[in-house]
Amino acid sequence: MKFSCVVILLVLSVCLFSSSNAIPKLRQKRTLAQEYCPNAMSAKECANYAEEESKKLEYCHRYYVSGNHIEWQSCGRAICGKNTRLVEEDKSKPYPECCVHCEIIDPNKSAESSAIM
Repeated sequence: MKFSCVVILLVLSVCLFSSSNAIPKLRQKRTLAQEYCPNAMSAKECANYAEEESKKLEYCHRYYVSGNHIEWQSCGRAICGKNTRLVEEDKSKPYPECCVHCEIIDPNKSAESSAIM
């Protein structure tokens, strides 16, 4: 019984913290939230509302407006492993280049990083 619990826990851990080869400039897009604009706004009012709300957010993100529906996207987390270093979020760049990510130190060596979803 203990053995099967350990195997299940191990499989779940691998799924949650999947390790893969680091690929330079690869970004995972994450959906943060989906919402409707308040008070049955027109599409133009909804776009203005989303733009104003976007200015208030203090992290790397982007949004899409479709009618009165807004989809917000932000970055996941990166855990850098062998032969990689963490590059912090840079809000001066557009999404997804602004996201925190792992950068390969020596391109001639193998590298690993993890993404947490």
